[in-house]
Amino acid sequence: MAVDLGAVYRATFTTVDNSGALADPSEVTLVVTYPDQTSDTLTYTGTDISRASIGSFYVDFTTDQEGLWKFAWSSTTPVNSITEYESVVAYRSIVSMADMKQYLHVTSTTQDSLLRDLMHDATELIEKHCGTLVTRTFTDDHIPGYYKSALRMPHGPIIDATSDITITTYWDGGPTWTQTEGGGFIVNPYAGVIELKSRISFWDGPWKATYIGGRKIIPGRLVLAAKIIIDDLWALHRETASDPLSPSYDEEMAMMERMPVGYEMPPQAWNLVKREKRPGFA
Repeated sequence: MAVDLGAVYRATFTTVDNSGALADPSEVTLVVTYPDQTSDTLTYTGTDISRASIGSFYVDFTTDQEGLWKFAWSSTTPVNSITEYESVVAYRSIVSMADMKQYLHVTSTTQDSLLRDLMHDATELIEKHCGTLVTRTFTDDHIPGYYKSALRMPHGPIIDATSDITITTYWDGGPTWTQTEGGGFIVNPYAGVIELKSRISFWDGPWKATYIGGRKIIPGRLVLAAKIIIDDLWALHRETASDPLSPSYDEEMAMMERMPVGYEMPPQAWNLVKREKRPGFA
């Protein structure tokens, strides 16, 4: 299961001797590589790594970067090594856990972590087609070009026409535009398109933009689409004693086999999502 951004993740390592019995090594080293590709090397002799019991070691990390973390463990005398990866995500979902469990007829909490992952994945899949839904700040988003009368934000829609937006060129000493400087903006939040009130064009590109993407109100059809997608994914993990009204695993597999090549989501969900697809822009 993915780890929520900001949560504490415990990386663990077990060392054994040639017979397979737990044994303390003379040295333990952990090289952790962060998503931004910086790294730290930790050692047990340097007290960076904690020992839980014979042959059992751990380090607690506060996950402050979203992305894939790499943990490369090694020990000497006895020699052991293992490399593990952990995905850290800023959790996002357009449907609540309570609503989703009611939709699936689930009362147990034993698979809540799995269900949260599916909720995040379904939201991400819908955002692929409809643009950003869950509001968040995008910093220095790259916009290609040299001279344009309007700029489209890569991760629109924009939350609203009055939110803080900054656009600047990559070139040293080049122009910067904000809501209050350079005449301000004309903003189409849904399309994520920005023009200058001064009626001149953006110049000296490419540009980088900082803004808040997302929607204040999530359309009901997208919430329903998310539920349909999650239900489809949940079928692979549904317990045999689940609601008898739900399709069986074999029925789900037979349906999936009839899906066309390139299938991404159930047709019922796609019919809802395509009505909210982000408009095109040349």
